[in-house]
Amino acid sequence: MATTYSMRHEHGNIFLDGPSTSAVLRTGTLRLKRAEIEAGGGSLPIEITDRRRREARAGTEKKPVLQLSPKDSFVPGKGRVRWEVKMRFKGYRGVVSQGADRIEVFLPRFGRTPECTVVGHWDQVETVTLAACFVLMNRRRRDGAIAAAASSGGSGS
Repeated sequence: MATTYSMRHEHGNIFLDGPSTSAVLRTGTLRLKRAEIEAGGGSLPIEITDRRRREARAGTEKKPVLQLSPKDSFVPGKGRVRWEVKMRFKGYRGVVSQGADRIEVFLPRFGRTPECTVVGHWDQVETVTLAACFVLMNRRRRDGAIAAAASSGGSGS
């Protein structure tokens, strides 16, 4: 059975409201390279770890709690998982999966609110969902910057 979480974007933060809890992704900076996830009464730093902005790590560099990468991903309570990022005309889709369990986050290409569907049992579902959303926000920002540079001719003048 799938559970839909409501997500809302306010003042640069993403709020996730679930059946029994809520959490927030505080981006804080315009560059979006680092943020903080507040869930379950705690707070966890998260940062982008690659130039293409498809990968993120939450926790510290020496002791990560969560990592989303197409090559090597793990999340609390599940261990190794699969992470996929896809860009379509309508927006960006990120899927964290292990077997039949999956968290799917969709971020529209232009400004609207992210959407999230969860299937199966996940420990710290809020943290994993907001981490996925953070990667998609970064990917959208990177692609927008590339498109802007291409439309201006990329001459730098």
